Amino acid sequence: MQAGQLNEIITIYTPISTTNEYGEIVEDWKEHTTTKANVMYSGGGRNIENGDVFFGYTKIFKVWRYVDIVENMQIEWQNKR
Repeated sequence: MQAGQLNEIITIYTPISTTNEYGEIVEDWKEHTTTKANVMYSGGGRNIENGDVFFGYTKIFKVWRYVDIVENMQIEWQNKR
């Protein structure tokens, strides 16, 4: 991958579990890193869920190898997670 293709800024969040004052386990999100990425549209479609029309789409985020990402993390891009 060429560095010039990394033209979007994304923020990666990792889940953290804490216990509140009632003893419940609460999951929150902590900022892991901010990096540049190449964002590509992969596909989408129209679905009907519970009587509502939902337009879903899939994006692919390419980053450099040094960014450690696992599948339970969230990505924020253009104020969307």
